[in-house]
Amino acid sequence: MWSGIRSVYYGVSSKRVEEITGFDEGFKPGWLDEFKKRGITVYGNIEHQAGEAVLMAYKKAGHKIYRPTR
Repeated sequence: MWSGIRSVYYGVSSKRVEEITGFDEGFKPGWLDEFKKRGITVYGNIEHQAGEAVLMAYKKAGHKIYRPTR
C-alpha cells in the first residue's frame, strides 16, 4: 500500500492458495477497500486455473511451503 504502486495483479485467491497448499496469509480485513481508497486498482483471478496448476505441482513435488504456525 505504501510502496507507490498503482495496480496489483493476482492469479489465485488467498482462499484457494490456502486450500491447495495450506499456506495462510493471515487476516486481511478490508484490504481491497483500503487499496481502492488509495487509488490502487486490483485485478484478480487472472489465469487462475494455470496458477492453481502451478501451486499443485509445487506441492506435489514436495517443495517447502511456509507455515509460520507449524
